[in-house]
Amino acid sequence: MQHTKEEVRSRILEAAEQEFDEQGYAGASMRSIVRRAGTSLGNIYRYYPNKEELFLSIVTPVLDQCIDQTGTLFTVDIKEVARNVEQMVDFVSEHSRIFRIIENGPPEHYAAFLARFSARISQDMERYARSHCPKALETISNPNFFFSAGQSFVSVLQLTLGHCEDREKTIRYLWELLRFQLGFFEERLTLVGNNA
Repeated sequence: MQHTKEEVRSRILEAAEQEFDEQGYAGASMRSIVRRAGTSLGNIYRYYPNKEELFLSIVTPVLDQCIDQTGTLFTVDIKEVARNVEQMVDFVSEHSRIFRIIENGPPEHYAAFLARFSARISQDMERYARSHCPKALETISNPNFFFSAGQSFVSVLQLTLGHCEDREKTIRYLWELLRFQLGFFEERLTLVGNNA
């Protein structure tokens, strides 16, 4: 029976996902992935030149979606923030295997994801601040202020989303932390600038 290129690629990705999840990146082998996928070694290398490319093909789309989705947390409408928190918790839960794989993968890839994530959060925070309290920004002297705030925010998300199995509790915990991080954002930003 002849399989289309997309069917073969899909089988390889699914087999690789299982292998990386069960064996970790270091323990995963292309030969084992080939056996799981029911294809040949030559065939897998036609699609993916090495294990790292295969790994990145699995994790990158989900990580990109995660980064894009997080930007929706910065909004004035509190009901929309609550809805977005629920969507984020569901997204992470739905892709928990991918998040395990990236955490257990090469440290440089996980670090790169966290850096991209922090940079995106920083940009979203700064954009939010520019549109809601531009005067406060004039008095902040630290050029890394939003990057530092973004890293802190990502740490909060990482700890909350990665260590709670119960959906309702995770939503409640994340909501509490977000209210603490984002509550009175404009007033706190003004306060930071005034004390400079």
